[in-house]
Parts: sequence; structure tokens; C-alpha cells
Amino acid sequence: MGRVDVQVNKASLPHTAISNPEEGWVSLPHLIEHLVWGFIALDGEIIEDAGKASVMIAVGTYLGREDC
Repeated sequence: MGRVDVQVNKASLPHTAISNPEEGWVSLPHLIEHLVWGFIALDGEIIEDAGKASVMIAVGTYLGREDC
């Protein structure tokens, strides 16, 4: 635990919490849920169990995705 967290008893936190240096504690399942709902609100689509894919980028610009 970093200097900011010296008074936090790590054992008292949920097992889903992790510490990010300079940012503090975060619960990954809650963060992912929050990000997914924001993505869906912007008309994004989550496709579960679709297999592995990679993002194609050229000169810092997103070109699409390709299935691996």
C-alpha cells in the first residue's frame, strides 16, 4: 500500500478492490459495469464470447478490428 493508503486496512476491503498508484482503490467489477453502461448509452454493442480480436491502428487512427 502506498503512502496515501497507510491508514487503510487492506483486509477490510472487498476482494474485488485493487489499488492504483496515485489514484486509490477501485472495484474492477463495479468499474467495468459503469463503463459498459456508458458504452451502451452511446449505442455501443457488447458481444460476449465472440473470441479473440485485435484493434487495427495506423498512425494513431483506429481502422477497425480483425478476428484473430
